[in-house]
Amino acid sequence: MAGRTDLPNILVIMTDQQKAGASHLYGNTFCETPSMARLAEEGVLFEHAFTPHPLCVPARVSLWTGQYPHSHGARRNETWMPAGAVHGFQIWKKAGYHTGLIGKNHCFDRPQDLALFDTWCEISHGGLPRDVETRGMPWFRPVEAVHAAHALRRTMTPQNPRFGYAVSDLPLEDTSTGLIAGQTTRFLERHRDEPFALWVSFPDPHEPWVAPA
Repeated sequence: MAGRTDLPNILVIMTDQQKAGASHLYGNTFCETPSMARLAEEGVLFEHAFTPHPLCVPARVSLWTGQYPHSHGARRNETWMPAGAVHGFQIWKKAGYHTGLIGKNHCFDRPQDLALFDTWCEISHGGLPRDVETRGMPWFRPVEAVHAAHALRRTMTPQNPRFGYAVSDLPLEDTSTGLIAGQTTRFLERHRDEPFALWVSFPDPHEPWVAPA
């Protein structure tokens, strides 16, 4: 498939638990999101969109299947992509795309679905999963540095049972947001001449909140 130009590249960027009101594009008076503004100016800004479900997994399954939760059956965070569901990565893989995930998954766990991804670089709120093995490309930062940058997320004392924040002096590129952005840049440079469908899934701004100084 290398060198084909008749298939458009697909890049899906997702942020976790970021409500519309967290951007000046939707009326926030102090939170400026210039990169999102540039995308809106060059594309489309949806002003009447709404989530199909207030929980993470059902909403993600709805995105990839094009169905409401009462149709696909995933109604809680413990019920991931249902067996037999038709979703985007099946379609893209069959069409000849290089498929990938960089960032948070929280949607696919069946072996036949995971096997559809040519590139797999997973990281979530607390850092890298127990099995840090990647597929398609290694992390561009040392695994030990990534672990160190996320240690505070797992050990800090929250201000209350649902709210915790802290500041870290460790490098931005070792945190999930910086790591995912840097990894995505390298993916795009590597696969620019072939059709790809890439899901870039940032765990932030979901809690716990640890901001690089």
